[in-house]
Amino acid sequence: MPRYLLTLGGKPTEYFEVEQRGSSLFIRQGRIGDVGRNKVLEHDCDDDARDALEALTAKKLRTGFVPEGEPPPLTNGPADLGFDGAALRDALASGR
Repeated sequence: MPRYLLTLGGKPTEYFEVEQRGSSLFIRQGRIGDVGRNKVLEHDCDDDARDALEALTAKKLRTGFVPEGEPPPLTNGPADLGFDGAALRDALASGR
């Protein structure tokens, strides 16, 4: 299940989303209202990925992010530019 974090303050301005799938972490982050940046972090095993997920989440919480239940809406650019981790992983694997 993905974890969604938003900046703490009067009005959230940034988001951070991370999801573990096997030994991979899929990350999407940016300013609320933008598509943001996508990244995949590959690890040697599921346990290493889980440890990295916990470390990334803890780091974001220390730097002013708070947990949120839903991802922020995309309002800048086509909605079909949302994060599709499986498609991104397949594209990276095939060299496209």
